[in-house]
Amino acid sequence: MAFIMEKLNIAMLLILVYQQILLSSSKELYQGHQERDEAAENKHKELFKGSSSKPTTPSDKDALEEFYHSTAGPAWLQNAGWLSGDPCQSMWYGIRCTPSGDVVEITLSHNGLAGQLPPKLSEMKNLQILRLYDNYISGILPISMFTIQSLIVLDLDQNQLSGNLPSVISLPYLTNLSLASNQIDGFMPYSWNCPNLQSVSVSSNNMIGPLPSSLSKLPKLKYLDLSDNIFTGPFPPEISALTSLETLLFQRNRGSSGVAPTIPESWHTLVNLKNFQVDGLSGDLPDIFDSWSKLEVLKVTFGQLTGEIPMSLCNLKSLQTLVISNNMITGTLPSCICKLSSTTMTSIDLSSNHLTGHLPDCFGSLHNLTDLTLASNNFSGNLPASLGACSHLNSLYLAYNRFTGSIPYTYAKLELKTLEIQGNKLSTVDDGLEQFFTGISFCSLYDNPWSCPLPTYLSNNTNCNPTCSKCNSLDKHTSCKACVSSSECGWCTEGPNCLEGTNQGPTYEYNCEPSNWIYGIEAACNK
Repeated sequence: MAFIMEKLNIAMLLILVYQQILLSSSKELYQGHQERDEAAENKHKELFKGSSSKPTTPSDKDALEEFYHSTAGPAWLQNAGWLSGDPCQSMWYGIRCTPSGDVVEITLSHNGLAGQLPPKLSEMKNLQILRLYDNYISGILPISMFTIQSLIVLDLDQNQLSGNLPSVISLPYLTNLSLASNQIDGFMPYSWNCPNLQSVSVSSNNMIGPLPSSLSKLPKLKYLDLSDNIFTGPFPPEISALTSLETLLFQRNRGSSGVAPTIPESWHTLVNLKNFQVDGLSGDLPDIFDSWSKLEVLKVTFGQLTGEIPMSLCNLKSLQTLVISNNMITGTLPSCICKLSSTTMTSIDLSSNHLTGHLPDCFGSLHNLTDLTLASNNFSGNLPASLGACSHLNSLYLAYNRFTGSIPYTYAKLELKTLEIQGNKLSTVDDGLEQFFTGISFCSLYDNPWSCPLPTYLSNNTNCNPTCSKCNSLDKHTSCKACVSSSECGWCTEGPNCLEGTNQGPTYEYNCEPSNWIYGIEAACNK
Protein backbone atom coordinates (compact mmCIF):
# COMPACT_ATOMS: atom_id res chain seq x y z
CA MET A 1 0.00 0.00 0.00
CA ALA A 2 2.84 2.38 0.85
CA PHE A 3 4.38 1.70 -2.56
CA ILE A 4 1.09 2.50 -4.30
CA MET A 5 0.65 5.73 -2.36
CA GLU A 6 4.23 6.74 -3.14
CA LYS A 7 3.59 6.09 -6.82
CA LEU A 8 0.40 8.18 -6.79
CA ASN A 9 2.12 11.02 -4.98
CA ILE A 10 4.93 11.08 -7.55
CA ALA A 11 2.45 11.12 -10.41
CA MET A 12 0.43 13.99 -8.94
CA LEU A 13 3.60 15.92 -8.14
CA LEU A 14 4.71 15.59 -11.75
CA ILE A 15 1.31 16.79 -12.93
CA LEU A 16 1.57 19.89 -10.79
CA VAL A 17 5.14 20.61 -11.86
CA TYR A 18 4.35 20.21 -15.53
CA GLN A 19 1.18 22.25 -15.20
CA GLN A 20 3.21 25.15 -13.85
CA ILE A 21 5.61 24.87 -16.77
CA LEU A 22 2.70 25.12 -19.22
CA LEU A 23 1.03 27.94 -17.34
CA SER A 24 4.24 29.95 -17.33
CA SER A 25 4.43 29.83 -21.13
CA SER A 26 0.87 30.61 -22.16
CA LYS A 27 1.88 32.22 -25.45
CA GLU A 28 2.81 28.81 -26.74
CA LEU A 29 -0.83 27.79 -26.48
CA TYR A 30 -1.96 29.98 -29.33
CA GLN A 31 0.86 31.01 -31.63
CA GLY A 32 0.61 28.04 -33.94
CA HIS A 33 1.09 24.34 -33.39
CA GLN A 34 4.74 24.22 -34.35
CA GLU A 35 6.01 26.85 -31.92
CA ARG A 36 3.80 25.55 -29.13
CA ASP A 37 4.82 21.93 -29.62
CA GLU A 38 8.55 22.54 -29.88
CA ALA A 39 8.65 24.56 -26.68
CA ALA A 40 6.35 22.25 -24.74
CA GLU A 41 8.13 19.12 -25.91
CA ASN A 42 11.56 20.48 -25.02
CA LYS A 43 10.37 21.21 -21.49
CA HIS A 44 8.67 17.84 -21.28
CA LYS A 45 11.83 16.04 -22.46
CA GLU A 46 13.84 17.83 -19.82
CA LEU A 47 11.26 17.00 -17.13
CA PHE A 48 11.18 13.28 -17.96
CA LYS A 49 14.75 12.85 -19.13
CA GLY A 50 15.97 9.33 -18.40
CA SER A 51 12.54 8.35 -17.05
CA SER A 52 12.40 4.74 -18.22
CA SER A 53 13.80 2.92 -15.19
CA LYS A 54 10.63 0.88 -14.59
CA PRO A 55 8.44 -0.98 -17.09
CA THR A 56 5.16 0.53 -18.27
CA THR A 57 2.12 -0.15 -16.15
CA PRO A 58 0.16 -3.04 -17.71
CA SER A 59 -3.05 -1.04 -18.26
CA ASP A 60 -1.15 1.71 -20.10
CA LYS A 61 0.67 -0.80 -22.26
CA ASP A 62 -2.59 -2.52 -23.19
CA ALA A 63 -4.16 0.84 -24.08
CA LEU A 64 -1.19 1.81 -26.28
CA GLU A 65 -1.28 -1.50 -28.15
CA GLU A 66 -5.02 -1.15 -28.80
CA PHE A 67 -4.49 2.47 -29.88
CA TYR A 68 -1.78 1.35 -32.35
CA HIS A 69 -4.03 -1.25 -33.96
CA SER A 70 -7.13 0.96 -34.11
CA THR A 71 -5.30 3.85 -35.83
CA ALA A 72 -3.46 1.88 -38.54
CA GLY A 73 -0.13 1.87 -36.69
CA PRO A 74 1.83 -0.05 -39.37
CA ALA A 75 1.04 2.78 -41.84
CA TRP A 76 2.14 5.64 -39.56
CA LEU A 77 4.85 7.89 -40.92
CA GLN A 78 6.86 7.25 -37.74
CA ASN A 79 6.29 4.21 -35.53
CA ALA A 80 9.79 3.42 -34.27
CA GLY A 81 9.79 0.96 -31.36
CA TRP A 82 6.06 0.33 -31.26
CA LEU A 83 5.07 -3.21 -30.23
CA SER A 84 8.73 -3.98 -29.64
CA GLY A 85 9.81 -4.21 -26.02
CA ASP A 86 8.37 -2.03 -23.29
CA PRO A 87 6.84 1.38 -24.25
CA CYS A 88 8.62 3.35 -21.54
CA GLN A 89 11.89 1.46 -21.36
CA SER A 90 12.21 1.10 -25.14
CA MET A 91 11.04 4.68 -25.71
CA TRP A 92 8.32 4.08 -28.27
CA TYR A 93 8.10 6.99 -30.71
CA GLY A 94 5.90 9.81 -29.37
CA ILE A 95 5.55 8.32 -25.86
CA ARG A 96 6.87 9.79 -22.62
CA CYS A 97 6.71 8.27 -19.16
CA THR A 98 7.38 8.97 -15.51
CA PRO A 99 10.22 7.13 -13.72
CA SER A 100 7.58 4.83 -12.26
CA GLY A 101 6.33 3.67 -15.68
CA ASP A 102 3.19 5.76 -16.11
CA VAL A 103 2.57 7.07 -19.63
CA VAL A 104 2.06 10.84 -19.38
CA GLU A 105 2.28 11.94 -23.02
CA ILE A 106 1.25 10.71 -26.45
CA THR A 107 2.33 13.10 -29.22
CA LEU A 108 1.83 11.75 -32.73
CA SER A 109 0.79 14.83 -34.68
CA HIS A 110 0.87 14.89 -38.52
CA ASN A 111 1.86 11.23 -38.48
CA GLY A 112 -0.69 9.57 -40.76
CA LEU A 113 -2.94 8.11 -38.06
CA ALA A 114 -6.26 6.80 -39.41
CA GLY A 115 -9.15 4.98 -37.80
CA GLN A 116 -10.83 5.59 -34.46
CA LEU A 117 -9.78 6.40 -30.91
CA PRO A 118 -10.27 3.29 -28.74
CA PRO A 119 -12.24 3.65 -25.49
CA LYS A 120 -9.37 2.02 -23.60
CA LEU A 121 -7.33 5.19 -24.16
CA SER A 122 -9.38 6.85 -21.44
CA GLU A 123 -8.15 4.23 -18.95
CA MET A 124 -4.68 5.84 -18.95
CA LYS A 125 -5.32 7.58 -15.66
CA ASN A 126 -2.03 9.53 -15.55
CA LEU A 127 -2.07 10.78 -19.14
CA GLN A 128 -1.35 14.50 -19.21
CA ILE A 129 -0.81 15.29 -22.89
CA LEU A 130 -2.69 13.81 -25.85
CA ARG A 131 -1.58 15.60 -28.98
CA LEU A 132 -2.79 14.01 -32.23
CA TYR A 133 -3.56 16.97 -34.49
CA ASP A 134 -3.34 16.86 -38.29
CA ASN A 135 -4.16 13.19 -38.83
CA TYR A 136 -7.08 11.22 -40.30
CA ILE A 137 -8.73 10.01 -37.10
CA SER A 138 -12.47 9.56 -37.59
CA GLY A 139 -15.50 8.26 -35.75
CA ILE A 140 -17.22 9.56 -32.64
CA LEU A 141 -15.12 11.56 -30.20
CA PRO A 142 -15.20 9.34 -27.08
CA ILE A 143 -16.87 11.20 -24.23
CA SER A 144 -14.75 9.07 -21.90
CA MET A 145 -11.71 11.12 -22.99
CA PHE A 146 -13.06 13.88 -20.77
CA THR A 147 -12.83 11.68 -17.68
CA ILE A 148 -9.01 11.57 -17.63
CA GLN A 149 -8.56 13.85 -14.64
CA SER A 150 -4.81 14.28 -15.17
CA LEU A 151 -5.16 15.83 -18.67
CA ILE A 152 -3.32 19.09 -19.23
CA VAL A 153 -3.38 19.24 -23.06
CA LEU A 154 -6.00 17.66 -25.32
CA ASP A 155 -5.19 18.58 -28.93
CA LEU A 156 -7.12 16.75 -31.65
CA ASP A 157 -7.23 19.55 -34.25
CA GLN A 158 -7.50 18.75 -37.96
CA ASN A 159 -8.97 15.28 -37.92
CA GLN A 160 -12.36 13.88 -38.94
CA LEU A 161 -13.92 13.38 -35.52
CA SER A 162 -17.69 13.70 -35.09
CA GLY A 163 -20.18 13.55 -32.26
CA ASN A 164 -20.91 15.96 -29.41
CA LEU A 165 -18.95 17.43 -26.56
CA PRO A 166 -20.06 16.39 -23.09
CA SER A 167 -22.53 18.73 -21.42
CA VAL A 168 -20.16 19.04 -18.46
CA ILE A 169 -16.37 19.24 -18.58
CA SER A 170 -14.58 18.94 -15.27
CA LEU A 171 -10.83 18.65 -15.72
CA PRO A 172 -8.93 20.48 -12.98
CA TYR A 173 -5.52 20.53 -14.68
CA LEU A 174 -6.57 21.15 -18.30
CA THR A 175 -4.89 24.19 -19.87
CA ASN A 176 -5.42 23.60 -23.59
CA LEU A 177 -8.48 22.16 -25.38
CA SER A 178 -8.05 22.12 -29.17
CA LEU A 179 -10.68 20.41 -31.33
CA ALA A 180 -10.67 22.68 -34.40
CA SER A 181 -11.23 21.46 -37.96
CA ASN A 182 -13.26 18.35 -37.24
CA GLN A 183 -16.94 17.47 -37.74
CA ILE A 184 -18.13 17.93 -34.18
CA ASP A 185 -21.72 19.13 -33.77
CA GLY A 186 -24.12 19.83 -30.95
CA PHE A 187 -23.88 22.50 -28.28
CA MET A 188 -21.03 23.88 -26.24
CA PRO A 189 -20.84 22.38 -22.73
CA TYR A 190 -23.21 24.19 -20.38
CA SER A 191 -20.96 23.62 -17.39
CA TRP A 192 -17.20 24.04 -17.10
CA ASN A 193 -15.07 23.14 -14.10
CA CYS A 194 -11.63 23.80 -15.56
CA PRO A 195 -10.02 26.44 -13.35
CA ASN A 196 -6.70 26.33 -15.23
CA LEU A 197 -8.03 26.31 -18.80
CA GLN A 198 -6.26 28.94 -20.90
CA SER A 199 -7.03 28.03 -24.51
CA VAL A 200 -10.21 26.72 -26.18
CA SER A 201 -10.42 26.21 -29.94
CA VAL A 202 -13.44 24.55 -31.54
CA SER A 203 -13.35 26.43 -34.86
CA SER A 204 -14.31 24.83 -38.17
CA ASN A 205 -16.86 22.36 -36.86
CA ASN A 206 -20.66 22.18 -37.00
CA MET A 207 -21.49 23.30 -33.48
CA ILE A 208 -24.78 25.10 -32.92
CA GLY A 209 -26.74 27.23 -30.52
CA PRO A 210 -25.99 30.31 -28.44
CA LEU A 211 -22.86 30.60 -26.37
CA PRO A 212 -23.38 29.49 -22.77
CA SER A 213 -22.83 32.01 -20.00
CA SER A 214 -20.89 29.26 -18.19
CA LEU A 215 -17.84 30.16 -20.29
CA SER A 216 -17.46 33.00 -17.82
CA LYS A 217 -16.44 30.39 -15.23
CA LEU A 218 -13.01 29.96 -16.86
CA PRO A 219 -11.00 32.55 -14.93
CA LYS A 220 -7.67 31.94 -16.69
CA LEU A 221 -8.99 31.73 -20.26
CA LYS A 222 -6.83 33.71 -22.67
CA TYR A 223 -7.71 32.28 -26.07
CA LEU A 224 -11.22 31.47 -27.37
CA ASP A 225 -11.77 30.53 -31.03
CA LEU A 226 -15.37 29.76 -32.01
CA SER A 227 -15.11 30.62 -35.73
CA ASP A 228 -16.62 28.68 -38.63
CA ASN A 229 -19.51 26.97 -36.83
CA ILE A 230 -23.27 27.53 -36.70
CA PHE A 231 -23.38 29.48 -33.44
CA THR A 232 -25.97 32.22 -32.98
CA GLY A 233 -26.25 35.28 -30.78
CA PRO A 234 -26.66 37.02 -28.49
CA PHE A 235 -23.32 37.24 -26.71
CA PRO A 236 -23.57 36.55 -22.96
CA PRO A 237 -22.85 39.70 -20.94
CA GLU A 238 -21.25 37.38 -18.37
CA ILE A 239 -18.24 36.98 -20.68
CA SER A 240 -17.15 40.24 -19.05
CA ALA A 241 -15.80 38.06 -16.21
CA LEU A 242 -13.03 36.73 -18.50
CA THR A 243 -10.64 39.48 -17.57
CA SER A 244 -7.61 37.41 -18.68
CA LEU A 245 -8.99 36.98 -22.22
CA GLU A 246 -6.56 38.09 -24.93
CA THR A 247 -8.06 36.60 -28.10
CA LEU A 248 -11.71 36.21 -29.08
CA LEU A 249 -12.49 34.86 -32.56
CA PHE A 250 -16.10 34.51 -33.72
CA GLN A 251 -16.00 34.67 -37.51
CA ARG A 252 -17.97 32.99 -40.29
CA ASN A 253 -20.67 31.48 -38.12
CA ARG A 254 -23.61 30.27 -40.21
CA GLY A 255 -26.44 30.29 -37.68
CA SER A 256 -29.60 31.35 -39.54
CA SER A 257 -31.77 31.86 -36.47
CA GLY A 258 -31.41 33.75 -33.25
CA VAL A 259 -30.52 37.35 -32.56
CA ALA A 260 -27.62 39.01 -34.37
CA PRO A 261 -25.11 39.61 -31.58
CA THR A 262 -24.10 42.98 -30.27
CA ILE A 263 -21.06 43.81 -28.19
CA PRO A 264 -22.37 44.14 -24.62
CA GLU A 265 -21.37 47.32 -22.82
CA SER A 266 -20.27 45.11 -19.91
CA TRP A 267 -17.39 43.82 -22.01
CA HIS A 268 -15.42 46.95 -21.21
CA THR A 269 -13.88 44.80 -18.46
CA LEU A 270 -11.92 42.75 -21.03
CA VAL A 271 -8.92 44.94 -20.41
CA ASN A 272 -6.34 42.40 -21.64
CA LEU A 273 -7.96 41.84 -25.03
CA LYS A 274 -5.46 41.96 -27.89
CA ASN A 275 -7.22 40.23 -30.77
CA PHE A 276 -10.97 40.68 -31.41
CA GLN A 277 -12.37 39.25 -34.66
CA VAL A 278 -16.15 38.92 -34.95
CA ASP A 279 -18.57 38.72 -37.90
CA GLY A 280 -22.28 39.43 -38.09
CA LEU A 281 -22.62 42.10 -35.40
CA SER A 282 -25.58 44.47 -35.21
CA GLY A 283 -26.29 47.72 -33.43
CA ASP A 284 -23.73 50.45 -32.77
CA LEU A 285 -20.12 49.90 -31.88
CA PRO A 286 -20.02 50.59 -28.14
CA ASP A 287 -17.76 53.38 -26.98
CA ILE A 288 -15.64 51.06 -24.83
CA PHE A 289 -12.32 51.09 -26.63
CA ASP A 290 -10.68 53.24 -23.98
CA SER A 291 -10.77 50.10 -21.82
CA TRP A 292 -9.34 47.88 -24.57
CA SER A 293 -6.06 49.75 -24.64
CA LYS A 294 -4.01 46.62 -25.39
CA LEU A 295 -5.97 45.78 -28.54
CA GLU A 296 -3.75 44.94 -31.53
CA VAL A 297 -6.26 43.48 -34.01
CA LEU A 298 -9.87 44.67 -34.42
CA LYS A 299 -11.91 42.99 -37.17
CA VAL A 300 -15.70 43.35 -37.24
CA THR A 301 -17.01 42.45 -40.68
CA PHE A 302 -20.08 41.29 -42.64
CA GLY A 303 -22.67 42.55 -40.22
CA GLN A 304 -25.32 45.21 -39.67
CA LEU A 305 -23.33 47.64 -37.57
CA THR A 306 -24.78 51.14 -37.69
CA GLY A 307 -23.90 54.50 -36.22
CA GLU A 308 -20.59 56.31 -36.41
CA ILE A 309 -17.05 55.27 -35.63
CA PRO A 310 -16.64 55.87 -31.87
CA MET A 311 -14.00 58.39 -30.96
CA SER A 312 -12.55 56.08 -28.31
CA LEU A 313 -11.29 53.87 -31.12
CA CYS A 314 -8.65 56.51 -31.85
CA ASN A 315 -7.10 55.84 -28.44
CA LEU A 316 -5.97 52.31 -29.32
CA LYS A 317 -2.26 53.03 -29.29
CA SER A 318 -1.26 49.38 -29.76
CA LEU A 319 -3.57 48.76 -32.72
CA GLN A 320 -1.96 47.14 -35.76
CA THR A 321 -4.95 46.07 -37.86
CA LEU A 322 -8.31 47.87 -38.06
CA VAL A 323 -11.05 46.25 -40.17
CA ILE A 324 -14.66 47.46 -39.98
CA SER A 325 -15.89 46.40 -43.41
CA ASN A 326 -19.16 45.29 -45.00
CA ASN A 327 -21.40 46.96 -42.45
CA MET A 328 -23.62 50.06 -42.43
CA ILE A 329 -21.39 52.50 -40.57
CA THR A 330 -22.26 56.14 -41.31
CA GLY A 331 -20.76 59.55 -40.69
CA THR A 332 -17.30 60.81 -41.55
CA LEU A 333 -13.88 59.37 -40.90
CA PRO A 334 -12.70 61.18 -37.76
CA SER A 335 -9.38 62.98 -38.11
CA CYS A 336 -8.25 61.39 -34.85
CA ILE A 337 -7.79 58.18 -36.87
CA CYS A 338 -4.39 59.60 -37.71
CA LYS A 339 -3.49 59.59 -34.02
CA LEU A 340 -3.28 55.81 -34.03
CA SER A 341 0.23 54.59 -33.41
CA SER A 342 2.69 55.62 -36.11
CA THR A 343 4.85 52.60 -35.25
CA THR A 344 2.30 49.79 -34.95
CA MET A 345 -0.61 50.59 -37.32
CA THR A 346 -0.15 48.74 -40.61
CA SER A 347 -3.60 48.06 -42.07
CA ILE A 348 -6.93 49.95 -42.21
CA ASP A 349 -10.02 48.57 -43.97
CA LEU A 350 -13.32 50.47 -43.72
CA SER A 351 -14.67 49.34 -47.09
CA SER A 352 -18.33 48.72 -47.99
CA ASN A 353 -19.99 51.02 -45.49
CA HIS A 354 -21.95 54.29 -45.80
CA LEU A 355 -19.17 56.67 -44.80
CA THR A 356 -19.26 60.17 -46.28
CA GLY A 357 -17.37 63.45 -46.40
CA HIS A 358 -13.77 64.34 -47.14
CA LEU A 359 -10.90 62.21 -45.91
CA PRO A 360 -8.72 63.86 -43.28
CA ASP A 361 -5.43 64.81 -44.89
CA CYS A 362 -3.26 63.54 -42.05
CA PHE A 363 -2.27 60.01 -43.06
CA GLY A 364 1.39 60.96 -43.24
CA SER A 365 1.63 60.39 -39.49
CA LEU A 366 0.98 56.64 -40.00
CA HIS A 367 4.52 55.90 -41.12
CA ASN A 368 4.22 52.11 -41.19
CA LEU A 369 0.86 51.87 -42.93
CA THR A 370 1.01 49.16 -45.61
CA ASP A 371 -2.64 48.75 -46.65
CA LEU A 372 -5.46 51.29 -46.85
CA THR A 373 -8.89 50.11 -48.03
CA LEU A 374 -11.76 52.60 -48.13
CA ALA A 375 -13.56 51.33 -51.23
CA SER A 376 -17.34 51.32 -51.73
CA ASN A 377 -18.32 54.23 -49.52
CA ASN A 378 -19.47 57.76 -50.34
CA PHE A 379 -16.27 59.67 -49.64
CA SER A 380 -15.80 62.84 -51.69
CA GLY A 381 -13.27 65.62 -52.22
CA ASN A 382 -9.65 65.23 -53.22
CA LEU A 383 -7.41 62.25 -52.66
CA PRO A 384 -5.37 62.98 -49.50
CA ALA A 385 -1.94 64.24 -50.53
CA SER A 386 -0.55 63.16 -47.14
CA LEU A 387 -0.66 59.52 -48.23
CA GLY A 388 2.51 60.30 -50.16
CA ALA A 389 4.39 60.26 -46.85
CA CYS A 390 3.36 56.65 -46.11
CA SER A 391 6.58 55.19 -47.47
CA HIS A 392 5.63 51.58 -46.63
CA LEU A 393 2.25 51.69 -48.37
CA ASN A 394 1.81 48.67 -50.66
CA SER A 395 -1.91 48.66 -51.44
CA LEU A 396 -4.38 51.52 -51.87
CA TYR A 397 -8.05 50.69 -52.46
CA LEU A 398 -10.27 53.77 -52.90
CA ALA A 399 -12.59 52.50 -55.64
CA TYR A 400 -16.27 53.39 -55.94
CA ASN A 401 -16.46 56.60 -54.00
CA ARG A 402 -16.92 60.20 -55.22
CA PHE A 403 -13.36 61.47 -55.20
CA THR A 404 -12.66 64.34 -57.60
CA GLY A 405 -9.65 66.24 -58.87
CA SER A 406 -6.30 64.65 -59.59
CA ILE A 407 -3.92 61.94 -58.46
CA PRO A 408 -1.52 64.03 -56.34
CA TYR A 409 2.14 64.45 -57.30
CA THR A 410 3.03 63.62 -53.66
CA TYR A 411 2.42 59.94 -54.53
CA ALA A 412 5.57 59.98 -56.68
CA LYS A 413 7.72 58.44 -53.96
CA LEU A 414 5.30 55.65 -53.11
CA GLU A 415 6.14 52.11 -54.17
CA LEU A 416 2.63 50.76 -54.47
CA LYS A 417 2.01 47.25 -55.73
CA THR A 418 -1.77 47.68 -56.03
CA LEU A 419 -3.81 50.79 -56.83
CA GLU A 420 -7.59 50.62 -57.27
CA ILE A 421 -9.35 53.97 -57.73
CA GLN A 422 -11.92 53.04 -60.36
CA GLY A 423 -15.48 54.29 -60.09
CA ASN A 424 -14.72 57.83 -58.90
CA LYS A 425 -14.81 61.27 -60.54
CA LEU A 426 -11.08 61.82 -60.96
CA SER A 427 -10.16 63.81 -64.03
CA THR A 428 -6.42 64.51 -64.09
CA VAL A 429 -3.02 63.11 -63.18
CA ASP A 430 -0.40 65.45 -61.72
CA ASP A 431 2.97 65.71 -63.41
CA GLY A 432 5.91 63.65 -62.18
CA LEU A 433 4.11 60.33 -61.62
CA GLU A 434 5.61 58.27 -64.44
CA GLN A 435 7.89 56.25 -62.15
CA PHE A 436 5.05 55.79 -59.69
CA PHE A 437 2.82 54.08 -62.26
CA THR A 438 5.66 52.06 -63.73
CA GLY A 439 6.23 50.20 -60.47
CA ILE A 440 2.59 49.23 -59.87
CA SER A 441 1.81 45.55 -60.46
CA PHE A 442 -1.98 45.94 -60.54
CA CYS A 443 -3.69 49.21 -61.29
CA SER A 444 -7.35 49.99 -61.99
CA LEU A 445 -8.36 53.48 -63.14
CA TYR A 446 -11.46 52.91 -65.29
CA ASP A 447 -14.86 54.51 -64.64
CA ASN A 448 -13.39 57.96 -64.09
CA PRO A 449 -14.01 60.99 -66.37
CA TRP A 450 -10.35 61.45 -67.29
CA SER A 451 -9.28 64.54 -69.20
CA CYS A 452 -7.72 63.54 -72.48
CA PRO A 453 -5.21 63.08 -73.75
CA LEU A 454 -3.73 61.19 -70.82
CA PRO A 455 0.08 61.01 -70.46
CA THR A 456 1.50 58.45 -72.89
CA TYR A 457 3.03 56.38 -70.09
CA LEU A 458 -0.47 56.02 -68.61
CA SER A 459 -2.61 55.60 -71.72
CA ASN A 460 -0.28 52.78 -72.86
CA ASN A 461 -0.26 51.12 -69.43
CA THR A 462 -2.22 47.89 -69.84
CA ASN A 463 -2.14 47.31 -66.07
CA CYS A 464 -4.10 50.47 -65.35
CA ASN A 465 -6.69 50.47 -68.14
CA PRO A 466 -7.68 54.15 -68.00
CA THR A 467 -10.42 55.07 -70.45
CA CYS A 468 -11.52 58.39 -71.87
CA SER A 469 -14.95 59.41 -73.04
CA LYS A 470 -15.31 59.52 -76.83
CA CYS A 471 -16.79 62.99 -76.31
CA ASN A 472 -13.66 64.23 -74.62
CA SER A 473 -11.66 66.43 -76.96
CA LEU A 474 -8.59 68.51 -76.36
CA ASP A 475 -10.93 71.35 -75.44
CA LYS A 476 -12.93 71.66 -72.29
CA HIS A 477 -16.69 71.94 -72.58
CA THR A 478 -16.48 75.72 -72.29
CA SER A 479 -15.18 75.68 -75.86
CA CYS A 480 -18.49 74.09 -76.82
CA LYS A 481 -17.42 72.51 -80.08
CA ALA A 482 -17.79 68.81 -79.37
CA CYS A 483 -20.23 69.03 -76.51
CA VAL A 484 -22.97 71.12 -78.13
CA SER A 485 -22.74 69.62 -81.59
CA SER A 486 -23.45 66.01 -80.62
CA SER A 487 -26.57 64.37 -79.28
CA GLU A 488 -24.35 61.98 -77.30
CA CYS A 489 -22.41 64.49 -75.21
CA GLY A 490 -22.73 66.86 -72.28
CA TRP A 491 -20.95 67.76 -69.08
CA CYS A 492 -21.23 67.76 -65.30
CA THR A 493 -21.45 71.10 -63.54
CA GLU A 494 -18.68 70.06 -61.16
CA GLY A 495 -16.15 69.06 -63.81
CA PRO A 496 -14.54 70.42 -66.98
CA ASN A 497 -14.79 67.40 -69.27
CA CYS A 498 -17.13 66.71 -72.14
CA LEU A 499 -18.69 63.31 -71.40
CA GLU A 500 -21.08 60.79 -72.90
CA GLY A 501 -24.77 61.14 -72.11
CA THR A 502 -28.30 61.98 -73.21
CA ASN A 503 -31.03 64.35 -72.11
CA GLN A 504 -31.68 61.91 -69.24
CA GLY A 505 -28.24 62.27 -67.73
CA PRO A 506 -24.69 60.96 -68.09
CA THR A 507 -24.23 57.50 -69.57
CA TYR A 508 -22.12 56.45 -66.60
CA GLU A 509 -23.60 57.03 -63.15
CA TYR A 510 -20.19 57.56 -61.60
CA ASN A 511 -19.75 60.82 -63.56
CA CYS A 512 -22.43 62.78 -61.67
CA GLU A 513 -26.07 62.85 -60.64
CA PRO A 514 -28.63 63.64 -63.40
CA SER A 515 -29.47 66.86 -61.53
CA ASN A 516 -25.89 68.05 -62.13
CA TRP A 517 -25.87 67.11 -65.80
CA ILE A 518 -25.97 69.59 -68.71
CA TYR A 519 -26.98 68.07 -72.03
CA GLY A 520 -24.72 69.69 -74.56
CA ILE A 521 -27.01 69.99 -77.59
CA GLU A 522 -29.60 71.80 -75.48
CA ALA A 523 -27.11 74.20 -73.87
CA ALA A 524 -26.13 77.64 -74.95
CA CYS A 525 -22.47 77.98 -75.91
CA ASN A 526 -20.64 79.47 -72.94
CA LYS A 527 -17.49 80.97 -74.46
